[in-house]
Amino acid sequence: MTKQLKKVFPRPIEFYFVVETAGRGKLHFQGSMLITHQEQAMVKEALSKVNRKMTISEKQHFLDFGLDSRQKIANTYGNLYATLRWSSYNIKEYRLNRIAYSLKSLIASSSSMTKLAQDYHADFRRIKKQSALYAARSDYA
Repeated sequence: MTKQLKKVFPRPIEFYFVVETAGRGKLHFQGSMLITHQEQAMVKEALSKVNRKMTISEKQHFLDFGLDSRQKIANTYGNLYATLRWSSYNIKEYRLNRIAYSLKSLIASSSSMTKLAQDYHADFRRIKKQSALYAARSDYA
């Protein structure tokens, strides 16, 4: 996927995808890409070359950006809420699918997206630890 995106874009495209099963058990990917609205057609063209064995119906429906519904949520609750809600939704079946398909990981992400997630997680753990230490000190004050 990264190879096809590099052929089309002059800059790296940040992304993450998670393998998921739909309600009927059909495997598919869900995730996010950091692209502009104007880049959607180029992304669709690049990713259509990743799986050349798609049927005509699959080619017509293989990529849905879903921006309208996300924008409504962002307008109502804010962009941070919309972003975190979508990423949480993407991993809702992660553990079950990992066990069902005996795979170590069901996530694909660009290297810089992975680094950002690792940094975010480290900051979150540091803040959580500091909060716990502060709470413990307050109990003795």
